[in-house]
Amino acid sequence: MSSIRESALTVIVTLGVCVALGFSTVSRAEPESLEVPKVAASRTLLAGQHMALAYSVENIAGVQEALPGHPIAILEAGWATTAEEFIDQASEINQARYYRLLDEWALDVDMTVFFFSAFDEPWKGNPASPLGAEKHWGIFFVDRTPKYIMKPRAPDGY
Repeated sequence: MSSIRESALTVIVTLGVCVALGFSTVSRAEPESLEVPKVAASRTLLAGQHMALAYSVENIAGVQEALPGHPIAILEAGWATTAEEFIDQASEINQARYYRLLDEWALDVDMTVFFFSAFDEPWKGNPASPLGAEKHWGIFFVDRTPKYIMKPRAPDGY
């Protein structure tokens, strides 16, 4: 399977006590289903979401190896719901799947994660590009209406 990963990683060390990581991760992969390690065995998700989480976990492991014994928190983790840069991966359904996958992993390994962001931010990025990913990371639209992940649904449904 071929994939192209675009990501930005920010590592901040605060007083040598806490390592904080910020990820903005998108994986472009074939839309096949894969089983994700460290998450319920029955769960299958899109390969892109698996690759995004795997990339994040790989970076976290590298920081843990470099700074053993220090607590780590992921300060920004997210999935864009609209993006002309990666149209096939950006959607409300994919955002919900990614957040749930990341949340399950974080609970499994006792990792603190802050999702990015609460609201879409249309002033960010290129003003000439209203469909640019930088503007569409919120779990609520800019008018404060909820996106799919925040809407009530059946317990097992995305």
